[in-house]
Amino acid sequence: MISFGQRGAYVGLIARNEEALRAAADEIRSAGGEALVCPTDVADRDAVERAATAVEAHWGHIDTWVNCAMVTVFAPVMETTAEEFRRVTEVTYLGYVHGTQAAQLGVPRVSMFRRMLPLPIRFLMESTIDCRVVKVIRSSVRSTSGPEAMPST
Repeated sequence: MISFGQRGAYVGLIARNEEALRAAADEIRSAGGEALVCPTDVADRDAVERAATAVEAHWGHIDTWVNCAMVTVFAPVMETTAEEFRRVTEVTYLGYVHGTQAAQLGVPRVSMFRRMLPLPIRFLMESTIDCRVVKVIRSSVRSTSGPEAMPST
């Protein structure tokens, strides 16, 4: 986050944990940037759209959209509940989809799809649940932007 602030960026922060969002906003501001805190559960498509609309209304447009929400479960597959699998899928996969859709509605908020950064792939641990979600995300990104847009990790 600090590097965004050092570049004087205007950053809309979207996540559930408002305390963590405020801490990130403080880091961005102390480094010279601006930040808007939008507490949002990315598993809720309408909430993501409202957050994107709030960022757009605050600054007039969105230059770059970074998808990096993730939930994981550190447990053997047979000890993982259906609810835990559902939440991992809703946040890690559908959160990515919801962010991508919010950034592309109407006249695309982000003018070039390649400026949408698929960061969750770089941070995912190699657990069974995450590997499946990563493969779905990779397929989704490749189908909309070509294989060169996706890191090979």
